[in-house]
Amino acid sequence: MKKSHDNERTIEGIKCIVDNCSYNTLDGKCTASTIEVVPRDASNYDETDCATFKTRDR
Repeated sequence: MKKSHDNERTIEGIKCIVDNCSYNTLDGKCTASTIEVVPRDASNYDETDCATFKTRDR
């Protein structure tokens, strides 16, 4: 993990573009300590989801 410009730890190599995820730094970085991508039986990227997603408090 690396630190982002605002001192949050980010997962190197993970890009997040979900504006309302609480782990998104809004510059495309993920601050979750780990991520889980589901489902296990996905056959292409359209069938996958980030199970780590948590709605950002506004």
